[in-house]
Amino acid sequence: MAQDTSVIWDWNGTLLNDTDLCIDIMNGMLTHKGLHPITREIYRKQFTFPVQKYYEGIGWDFRKYSFKEVGFEFIIHYKQRLNECGLFPEAPEVLQWISDRGIKQHMLSAMESGLLKETTQKLGVSKWLTSIHGIRDNYAHGKLDAGREMISTEGIDNKNCIIIGDTLHDAEIARALGTQCILISKGHQSFERLLESGFPVVHHLKEVIEFVKPLAKV
Repeated sequence: MAQDTSVIWDWNGTLLNDTDLCIDIMNGMLTHKGLHPITREIYRKQFTFPVQKYYEGIGWDFRKYSFKEVGFEFIIHYKQRLNECGLFPEAPEVLQWISDRGIKQHMLSAMESGLLKETTQKLGVSKWLTSIHGIRDNYAHGKLDAGREMISTEGIDNKNCIIIGDTLHDAEIARALGTQCILISKGHQSFERLLESGFPVVHHLKEVIEFVKPLAKV
């Protein structure tokens, strides 16, 4: 009997179009402290996991500031303005296409679990998802532990699974879990950076369908 086939989605920057919001919030925080604001290009070159490295890369000196305080301030602003963000336009069509072919869909995100479940419900995505896994705090250290827990608790066959994300961290997770991976360049990291992963990189969400099609035949 064939194993179930699965897609594991990232959330921020993959299905949720929140990159510009993140840049705007960060620029407000930087200018408030007399630091230089960043461009979209700089952001997509610097953003990384754990996010503390990204903060340091754009000018935060954590000998002067507390990372926990700066990170908490960002999350407060982010939660207050999250309703400004929506899905990428192609997301519902792609999610439905995958669902129609009997492929299970899960979500693995570096967003705090409670906020993740609330947001996916509000934007109508949870109806397509078999499970939703976030992290336990707001500091986005990474999601490998949550990914391992997901594979175990959900009984996901890693050989018949594709992780779809928008950062090199998603590629790292895929390698660690032994899954396939597709990266989308519309989110938090640039196309050029994503190419470093060695995995396929696409410009548009709808392009992932060609890579997911083989799972429907398993």
